[in-house]
Amino acid sequence: MLAWRSVARLLALCLISTAAPLTGARAEDALDRELSQCWSCHGQTGRPSDSTMPVIWGQNAAYIAKQLNDYRDGSRDSQIMSSMAEGIPRARFAEAAERVAAKPWPDPAEPISKTHLSDLGQACTACHGADLKGGQTDKDPAPRLAGQNERYLVEQMQAFATELRVNQPAMTAMMRGIDAAQREALARELAHLKP
Repeated sequence: MLAWRSVARLLALCLISTAAPLTGARAEDALDRELSQCWSCHGQTGRPSDSTMPVIWGQNAAYIAKQLNDYRDGSRDSQIMSSMAEGIPRARFAEAAERVAAKPWPDPAEPISKTHLSDLGQACTACHGADLKGGQTDKDPAPRLAGQNERYLVEQMQAFATELRVNQPAMTAMMRGIDAAQREALARELAHLKP
């Protein structure tokens, strides 16, 4: 009988502890567990093996937080990313974004040092910063482009041009103003800029 009471107390304690709100180290551990799932697609060392996936390590924190919100509220469409964003409490988006942003941006596979940008590349600096490492527009944060995966950039530019992605109206207007060959060339230039 005594053993059953001990087991019952232990079980009750376990139930209470799992129902209790996460605080301190437990909250950090939970967020780290959620973020560790990100690396299966975005790369264990910051460089995804699939070039259609973006580099997120070292990305602009405000931009990451905005994207999590956009995935969560449906402004940006991706079933996988919407599910991932739902796994992180909205109140912790900024903290999660800061943790990802604090990681080092990985070196590009084939960096090309450029002495000057093309006219299209130069146009990107207005929002994405002089070094194309991210910036802030009047309304929204702009992501880092220098050293981003080329295929990802091409796909996102195409999505903006065809209005499959509509969470950045300025990008929709810009990408509709250039043709597919120009988008490909711009993506190649941005992806291979030495960060």
